[in-house]
Parts: sequence; structure tokens; C-alpha cells
Amino acid sequence: MVSTIDSRPHPNYNPRIIDLLTQYSRVQHIQANEYCKFFMSNLDNPLEVWRHAFEEQLAQSSRNLLIVMASLPDLIFLEDLKEAFLSFHLRQAKEYLYKTSPDDFMHALKELEGNFISTEKSKDKTKVCFHNPSIRDYLREYLSSHEIELRFLVQAAKFYDQHMILWEFREEQSDLLKFRKTIIKYNAEFVRALFSSVNFRTCRLINYQESKGNTYKILWDMTFEARAALVVSVAFELKTDLSMNLLKQVIDIINQRMIDNHADREDLIGFLKEFAKGKKGLFNLSSIFLNNARNYFITDIDSLDSIERFWDFKDLFPKVITNDVAESMKDKFIEIAHEDMWYSHDDPDYCREDAYKIEKLAKQFEVDMSDRIEELEDKARELEEEQPPETDDYERYSVGRGGDACSDSDIDSLFETLKS
Repeated sequence: MVSTIDSRPHPNYNPRIIDLLTQYSRVQHIQANEYCKFFMSNLDNPLEVWRHAFEEQLAQSSRNLLIVMASLPDLIFLEDLKEAFLSFHLRQAKEYLYKTSPDDFMHALKELEGNFISTEKSKDKTKVCFHNPSIRDYLREYLSSHEIELRFLVQAAKFYDQHMILWEFREEQSDLLKFRKTIIKYNAEFVRALFSSVNFRTCRLINYQESKGNTYKILWDMTFEARAALVVSVAFELKTDLSMNLLKQVIDIINQRMIDNHADREDLIGFLKEFAKGKKGLFNLSSIFLNNARNYFITDIDSLDSIERFWDFKDLFPKVITNDVAESMKDKFIEIAHEDMWYSHDDPDYCREDAYKIEKLAKQFEVDMSDRIEELEDKARELEEEQPPETDDYERYSVGRGGDACSDSDIDSLFETLKS
């Protein structure tokens, strides 16, 4: 019998992990006869690689920067990372009585760049992310067993996103809420911090496409209604006087935003859906609020989307919608559905999307719109026949350290800018 070597790669094979396991600085204390065992053990548990590097080889400022990144979205702008870092770093220094320097952020970036974090240009800004997702996984595992650092993160948070991530983060494999136990233990601290952060700005990035087709990252301008959904989740889980008081204040703000015609319809539905998940009787929306919400969803109706939001509200609170209101909205739907939708003129996908929305709403209103649906689908086919074949734009959206990655000279230049 001839034996063969299994040439299949290790299921956790990652070039960056391999690189870490072969760096002299990381393995110089490992005996030669123990190296194979060390190598395979770390490959079986990649988080162990980061534990040794994080706890034994990094300066305190670098560790603080990584801890802060664990509470932030996966991709952020550099200036936002600096703001969050300084808040947490100075909080730590005050607690543990160690000295800080104005250059701590720059030193941390230099130490972490390439192994722990990656930087990349995006138009006139610089984006930062973890060099490898397993670093983030390790840090969140670390935080789940180090409640003091987790509490400091809650107290020092500078962005709404941080409290949202700390409250909602789940372990991928078990779906376990990793930080929830500690947050509930110190719930008053979390709710007090949330009082402020509901009005903090966000640091999450989204794609923005220019008219010429160029795509780059911008900050997500999250509406108050979208933020308020987190307050509902927190209040209904904690059930404390403090959390319920925060929820009452948020509801009052949303009520006024509806009166002032400033509320976002789609995010308001998201808030109300989150509210509907709560236990009945724990907290009930007032009739004044629900009447204002009804009026908000039946006025200024000028699109299929606004009709959809009306139906979302009707499904959540059917008793608030009278038959007369429903009939009036049906007439408005028929009128809008037959309008020439200017934004659909050149895009077959928009035509098909409108056809789908009309079909769904027609069933809800119990009205026949088959002719209009067929008309839009015919228009979509005509547009497809007129369009030239698409080119492969894959490279434009490639990720990693490609053509837009920051070089060493870029990083040095960046540090000089940060000094100011």
C-alpha cells in the first residue's frame, strides 16, 4: 500500500495567519521541537495568535486603539477613529494613572499598520479597518471576559454606533449576545450613556455613487427614528424606570418630528415594528401618538413607497385605520400607479421594481392592476434590448490593499497631518 499526504489546505488556512506564525519575533521563544505543535495549535485556533501578540507585544496605546475598533463598524474614517480612541485612551489613563502623549494615536497607528490594521484612501479621506476579521473576533472575545474595559467603552463612546454594536453584537456560531450580560449588570451606566448617544453622530460608512458612476464611501446619516429603535430594544429588555423614561422622551421627540413633518417614514415604521416586538402592556403608545402617526402616513402621498409605508402602519395598527381612510388611500394608489414614473425611463430594473410594488399593493387593496403591470414589464424588456452589453466592473469594487491602498509614504504624510 502506498501512503499519500493529504494536500488539502487547513480549513483555517490564511496567508496572514501563516505570516504571523513564521515571524521570528513571535516564535523566538518556542523550542524547535515544540514549533510544529505550536504552529498547528494556533492554526486550529486562530484567535490564539492574536492573543499572544495583543497581550505581550503591543504598547498600551495600541491595545487601546484595537479595543476601541472592536466597538466600531468594520470600516471607518481615520478622524472618527482618532476621536473614539482619544476618549477611551484618556479614560483608561485616568483610571490606571499612566501617562499619555499627544502622539499616542500616531504611534499606535504605526505599530499596528500592516499586521493588525489596514488603511486605504477614499477620495479625500482615509479609511481604516482590521487587517483580518479574526482580529476583530479575538478582541470581541476578549471584551466579553473583561468587563472593566467594556464598561469604559460604554462610558467613553463618542458615536451612536458604538452603543448599538455593544448592545446587539452576537457571536456568529452560537448567536450568543456576547456583551449583554455585562451591560445588564451595569444597565444604569449603559442607559445614561445612551441618553446622550441617541443624539451623537454616526461613523458607519455606506457606498455613494456619483452620476458618472464613481463609487466611494460617505458617512451614513442615520435618522432619529432609526436610532430610536435601539432605545425600544433596550427599554423592553431592561424594564427599568431609567430605560422607560428614556423611551418616553424618545417617543415625545418622534411625535414632535411627525408634527413638524421631519420624521422619516421608512425608519418610523422600523421603530414601530421594534415597538410591536415588545410585550403587550409593558408600554403602550398613546392614542394621540397613534393618531398623529396615522395622519403622517396618509398625508403627502406622492409615491408607491409612501403607499407601502401606509400599509406597513395599517398592518401594525389596523384599528387606527377606518374604512373611509383605506378607500381614500386606494384611490390615491390607483392614481400614482398609472402615473409616468420619470425615474424609470432608462432603467429596466426600476420598471420591474415598480411592477412588483404595484402587484403587491393591488392585492392588498383588492384592485385589478394587471394592465399596468404588463405595461411596465414590456417597458423593461424594451429597455434591456436597447442597452449595450455590460462590461465587467469587478476590479472597480475589489477590496484589500490594491491601487488605493496607502503606501508607507502616505502613512507618514498622514501622521504629519494628524499632528496638526
